[in-house]
Amino acid sequence: MVEGSDCVNKNDPYVPAGADPAFTAERTDVVPVSGPSALLTSVRSRLPSGSAHMTNDGRVLRWNVHRLTVSIDNRLSDTPEGPAHILDSRIALAKNVSDAQYLALLALYMRRLDPMGTLVHTSDRTVHSHSRFLIFKHQPIDERDEILRSILVAQALVAETLIWQAMVAGILTSDDVTPSENADMDRPERPDTLLSAGADLGRRGMRVLSQVLLEGSSKLGPWFVGTTQDAMLTQRIDAGWTREANEHNNGVRLLAPQHSRQPLHAVQIDWAHHSEVFGPTLLLTVVSNLQLGTSPIQRLADLNSIPSHARTQARSGTWVPESWSDPQRVERLAIDVSAAGERRKRGDADWERHLALPFVHIRPDERAAYMVSVPTALAGPGILAAIWTWAERYVGAVVRHSNSDLN
Repeated sequence: MVEGSDCVNKNDPYVPAGADPAFTAERTDVVPVSGPSALLTSVRSRLPSGSAHMTNDGRVLRWNVHRLTVSIDNRLSDTPEGPAHILDSRIALAKNVSDAQYLALLALYMRRLDPMGTLVHTSDRTVHSHSRFLIFKHQPIDERDEILRSILVAQALVAETLIWQAMVAGILTSDDVTPSENADMDRPERPDTLLSAGADLGRRGMRVLSQVLLEGSSKLGPWFVGTTQDAMLTQRIDAGWTREANEHNNGVRLLAPQHSRQPLHAVQIDWAHHSEVFGPTLLLTVVSNLQLGTSPIQRLADLNSIPSHARTQARSGTWVPESWSDPQRVERLAIDVSAAGERRKRGDADWERHLALPFVHIRPDERAAYMVSVPTALAGPGILAAIWTWAERYVGAVVRHSNSDLN
């Protein structure tokens, strides 16, 4: 684990004081909530009746989401912006997962380029989704409850979709999946309640887009309301970064100066991305200067297992090869691993070797990239700047940690 915060500028002018706390963090003095968590108790009331309950003396909320269970832990910390809740949400997905299966799951997870949560493969061969985010205590109760519920819904939707795709493809069986209480993995059921919540996220995202266009507060949409992200962009250009707009002018790629010794190679911001799961979406990709090497599967598993450099550092993205930012590339990979899964259904004992074949073309010199998606329903002044800031800090800290391990 990366200790301390030498890569963090405590007086960073690009962290907006009023930014959504779900995406900001600094301090490391985190303490458990003493007694039942009022925040988790309030959020439980907004979830479907009977689907959630409190454990650990009211400090952990467990939400049974269709076939999977989301576990939310709440701690408190003082931050420069005020006291904040630090929330960790974990969804146990599968057990006895091999390296080849994990990489195949990673390809399916990235198929729509809407990762919400880090896809972690542990040393005991389990796979889970993990997100960490912050919410200020001084926020109105309804507002913070809605932020928390929206993040949990998005993470759960992506996780449920991944498990469904993996089982249909034959990469996982019902015996591999870690189910929620009373879930029947062999009985096909639509997660209608979860899908309705996802549709609501999409509608809210469209309302945010429409409102910004009507008000004329930003020509580029809700992610560019305010000036903080413009200041960040100006700072990068002044520091020698180059800017490349995409062909549709709804995304930008910033390239670090050549021969730079910093841990970042590029930052790509796609503010008009769309998720078929939760609608209009921001997709942020931070490309590191860290190469995947000769063991890319192990490298990716290690990267996705490295915790945040500070206990209060937000984390909700996933590490992938840089080339996977190409939607056609990751779609082909998803199709190839699904074909290998069909071999398993037919009883082919050699199916796992075929499962690994699509990934032999990952070059040792390919860079590792960290991809984050956030529903546009959560957009607001300064939030893009906050997400951008903590993603860069996190990637920088992980690269330094990885390089120190090699030295």
